[in-house]
Amino acid sequence: MNIDDANTPAWDRPNYFVARTPCTDLGPAMADTIVGRMAEAVEQAWGIAPVLTAGTALGVAAAAGCGRYIIAKDPHTHFPLALYNAMLSDPGTLKSSLLGALTRELKARQADHAAEWNTEIASRIRESDALAQALEKVKREMATAYAKGTDTDDLEAHAQGLSMQLEKIQSDGFTAPFRPISFGSDSTPEAIVKRAATQGGRVALLSAEAGVLENLAGRYSEGKAKTEFLNSAFDGEPYEGSRVDDDRDVPTPWATLVLAIQPDALNIMLKNEIMRTRGFLQRWLLFHAPRGQYRPRMSMPTVASKVQAEWDQRIADIWGGHEWNRGPKVLNLPEEVRFHIEVFERDRVAPAYARAEDEGNPLLMGWLGKIAMTTARVAGVLTLLEDAYGTTEVTVPATEAAVEMAHLALDHADYLFAHGPSAITRTPRYKVLEALAWSSVTSVTVDQDQADDDPDSSVTSVTVKDGQFKRRDLHRRFQGQTWCNNSEDVEAVLLDLAADGWVQRLPKRPGAGRPSEFWALHPHAAEHFHAMTGQEASS
Repeated sequence: MNIDDANTPAWDRPNYFVARTPCTDLGPAMADTIVGRMAEAVEQAWGIAPVLTAGTALGVAAAAGCGRYIIAKDPHTHFPLALYNAMLSDPGTLKSSLLGALTRELKARQADHAAEWNTEIASRIRESDALAQALEKVKREMATAYAKGTDTDDLEAHAQGLSMQLEKIQSDGFTAPFRPISFGSDSTPEAIVKRAATQGGRVALLSAEAGVLENLAGRYSEGKAKTEFLNSAFDGEPYEGSRVDDDRDVPTPWATLVLAIQPDALNIMLKNEIMRTRGFLQRWLLFHAPRGQYRPRMSMPTVASKVQAEWDQRIADIWGGHEWNRGPKVLNLPEEVRFHIEVFERDRVAPAYARAEDEGNPLLMGWLGKIAMTTARVAGVLTLLEDAYGTTEVTVPATEAAVEMAHLALDHADYLFAHGPSAITRTPRYKVLEALAWSSVTSVTVDQDQADDDPDSSVTSVTVKDGQFKRRDLHRRFQGQTWCNNSEDVEAVLLDLAADGWVQRLPKRPGAGRPSEFWALHPHAAEHFHAMTGQEASS
């Protein structure tokens, strides 16, 4: 059916009030990577858009290599393998499940390393205690020898040797275990700096909650954002603590942030002046996908075991491909790799920058100024996912896939910065239209006689019968939400939708008691809703 062919001349195509979400599928080069195979398996199992899985997976892989690898543009230009990735999708879209599947091996590797450290440190503590006891014994023997006037040269030499051994153990034997990765949601800026300072500058935060953004935005600091450390860590620039509550120096910081959060969370960064104007937001890769069809949780399949096992092994390889305490391994950018990224800059980034400059969009301009280096980081991550042990340079196939991801990232950034949360947040008008569009293509019905006779009946569905519905049903459906206090609130939303051609008020019908107010829904509302949002109408 052609959605622009209206059966009734009175219905023209309605006005679309939501900018359609950019493409959420991956390009062929990206689809051919382990990230692409994982994205396909997740989509088949859980209905999650491939771009969300890909963005999350790249961040998780970067976290696995946190502080272990750096990218070398040339002999004088190095930058860390760090990514700040945020995936935006509605509640109930399995964000936590996605993050759990992608991080399970990472959690296991870090836990195993901590366990090994605990065993080793226990041994060192026992050795330290034994040396301290032996030293104390020698000191007592020396005191006795002094008292007797006997020779103490051998005892002094022995004591000096024990002291040197003890000093060495105490100086380098009790460092913190390598546990830079936090899976919590409530890290404060001070806690992030502290963790990095005890982990050789390394820190990674992975969460399905927006708590860390709220903290960074100033939840505990009277609304003043604290992003200086993370700005420095993204670039690998030395950080010097200058406040009473943040006086730690981190000479070589590395950081990776991966968030799978609700679209509303974008407001935290967009509305915060410091985050918006001092480069924090411009460092993020942001991907948004509309809500897909609801999947029953009890019958939801798991991700294909073969693909999951392959992904887990690749993460284990990145973790084990280079020991964290040996200093970072360098991944060089060959000339051909740099050429691919330069073509992307010339053909896509430069025109977008010129347009953003003409439109007075400094936020997008700042983001575009960083996307080339971020693309190189993505290429580095993809290279390590293919061969974490033998590779010393970023590969061309990985770069081709990274450039595809960069094209997607630019589309999503342009969309999100242009339209803001209003385009992706489920506003009252959006919610009402979605409910109507969904009801119009399902067999859900309610007892109309009961609804007419009993205004207080618990009707929770919206019945669209023969293209018509009652305002009363909508009120009952949304009553209790912050925007819906009374029927007049519903009326205001319907008038907005009527102005855009989605609904029409019908004449009141005569009958016993207070007549019901009926409205007509556009005969192709469900199809137009899909065309506007890119998602199937759902409840």
